[in-house]
Amino acid sequence: MAPDWNTSNGGKEEPHMESWNNAKKHCKPPLGLKPREIHARGRVFDIVEAMGRYTEDQMLIPDEWIGELIELTEWLKSHERNKPCPGSDDKRENYFS
Repeated sequence: MAPDWNTSNGGKEEPHMESWNNAKKHCKPPLGLKPREIHARGRVFDIVEAMGRYTEDQMLIPDEWIGELIELTEWLKSHERNKPCPGSDDKRENYFS
């Protein structure tokens, strides 16, 4: 039978172990949402790329795409934080600078 290492403290965890376990639980928060601005920039990039593919195939660009592109562009321009995201590629950086 394996020894019970916590019996010296009445079966409770040692104080240093309890604080270590609490710290371990709170070191890294759970994954949250991507910030709205980053999502919007990525969506603009996706729309522009899709428009390019449609143009290459000589297809009409859906009105919904144009409307969404205008809406996202206006939203991004209205926010002060419209700077490129750190680590973003050059293609995305130049849309709203």
